Amino acid sequence: EHIHFHNVIYRDLKLENVLLDHHGNCRLSDLGLAVVTEKPIKGYAGTPGYTAPEMIANHYYTSAVDIFSFGVMVYRMMCGSKPFKGSSDHELDKAVMLKSPSFPTDYFTHDSASLLQGLLAKNPERRLGCGGRRKSNRTHRKMKQPIKDHAFFKTIDWGLLQEGYLDPPFTPTIDVNAPSLRDIGEFNLEKIK
Repeated sequence: EHIHFHNVIYRDLKLENVLLDHHGNCRLSDLGLAVVTEKPIKGYAGTPGYTAPEMIANHYYTSAVDIFSFGVMVYRMMCGSKPFKGSSDHELDKAVMLKSPSFPTDYFTHDSASLLQGLLAKNPERRLGCGGRRKSNRTHRKMKQPIKDHAFFKTIDWGLLQEGYLDPPFTPTIDVNAPSLRDIGEFNLEKIK
C-alpha cells in the first residue's frame, strides 16, 4: 500500500523478496525491477508463476500486477505449493493465463479462498483492491474494496499494526555473523549461524 501510494510498481513480489527484520516485521528487498510511474506501463518483468496475466499478455498494467503477485505469495504460505504449475517458464505463464487455482479445504477456509480468488482474478479491473482502471496509483484510496477490508482480515486492527503496537507472531532467533546485513550474499549460509 505504501509503495503504491508513492506510484511505485514493485513488479517482483515473491516470498524470496520478503524478509523479516530482527523484530519479526516484514521488509521488502530487491527493488531492482521496481518502477516509479503515474501512468500504466508495458513490459515483462518479475518471476514466472508470480507474474500477472496482463503483464504476460503484454498489455498496459498498473500496480495491480503486485496485487496478483501478493495473491500467489499468500497461496504459497497457506498450502506450501504454487497456485499455477508448469515445467518451464512458458508453461507457467500459460497456466497463469488459462488455469484457475484449486482451493482444497484441507488448507483453505471459505474466507481465505474468497480472498485468494479476489487477489488472483485474471482481469485486473476485477482484482480485489484494484477497483478498475486507475490513472494514478495514488487513487488506491478509492478502491472498490480495499484488501484490508476483506473478511479474512476481520480480526486485524490495521491502525495498531501500522503504529507498531501489535507483536509479530514470529521473531527470528538467527544470529548473523557479519558486520552488516549488506555483507550477506544470497544463499551464503557460512555467514549465518
